[in-house]
Amino acid sequence: MIRVVRETYETPADVARELALAGGGNRFGEPNYRAVWGWSRLDWIGGKWEDRDDGGKLLREVMEVRLEPKYAPHNRWHIERWVPAESYGSPEQWRAETMKFKMGETFRSRAISIARRIRALLHARRAARRVLCN
Repeated sequence: MIRVVRETYETPADVARELALAGGGNRFGEPNYRAVWGWSRLDWIGGKWEDRDDGGKLLREVMEVRLEPKYAPHNRWHIERWVPAESYGSPEQWRAETMKFKMGETFRSRAISIARRIRALLHARRAARRVLCN
């Protein structure tokens, strides 16, 4: 049996404190920003996957949902920003923007998901830069 071991880390307390001071809190009393290790965050991502052997030879292509690392590159810290659900629009709008249809099946679009994350990270970076420069 193959066992996959992921590298995970807890956010250092001083980093968490600085992010909380820089970004404030959300309506649940949690920080708006948090640092997460790339391998520590997994997300269900659907789409067409290619499984390959150790030599890179294509073994199969399959449409399915997999629990995959949320951020790349995996071996570094990423800043997440909390956003309220309503910022994504109505549930119907969100589904329309983030779902793909293939052969009668529905999958969450990785491309849309990644684009939103990049926008959120850029916003967090700008906010952090403002705090550091002041």
